[in-house]
Amino acid sequence: MQQKQVDSLVKTYSSMKPRDAARIFNNLDDAVLVPVAGQMKPDVLAAILAQMQSEPAQKLTVKLADRLKLADPPAAVPPAPPQALQTASVQPAPTQAPAPAVASPVPAPIQATVPPPAPPAKVATTTPAAPAAGGK
Repeated sequence: MQQKQVDSLVKTYSSMKPRDAARIFNNLDDAVLVPVAGQMKPDVLAAILAQMQSEPAQKLTVKLADRLKLADPPAAVPPAPPQALQTASVQPAPTQAPAPAVASPVPAPIQATVPPPAPPAKVATTTPAAPAAGGK
C-alpha cells in the first residue's frame, strides 16, 4: 500500500512543471522525498534538481547516492562451501594426458653496449727552449 502511494506521488511530481515540483521538494520531508525522487526518471528528476535551491538539491543528491551504495553491494563471487572444495579435491585424475606445455619464446633482454669513455686528451705544453750554451 505504501509503494502505491509512492508510485502515485512519483506520477504527480513527474507531471508537474519542474519549477513547481522543485519548490515543494525544497521543503519536503526526507522520508517522502528520497523514495519519490529515487523512483523518478533521471531526466525528470534532473529538471527538478536544476530548479531546486542548491543546498536541498545537494542533500537530496547525497542521500540518493548513499541509497544506491546500500542497495547495490559490489558483485562478489561467494566462496564455495567447504563440501564442494573437498569433493573437488578427491576427484580422480583425468584419463587424458595433459597437453604439453608450450614454452613461449621470451626474447632476451636488450642490453645497450656503450663504449667506455675515451681517456682525457693530453694537453701538450710548450716550454721555452733553453738558450744554447756558449754562443751569442
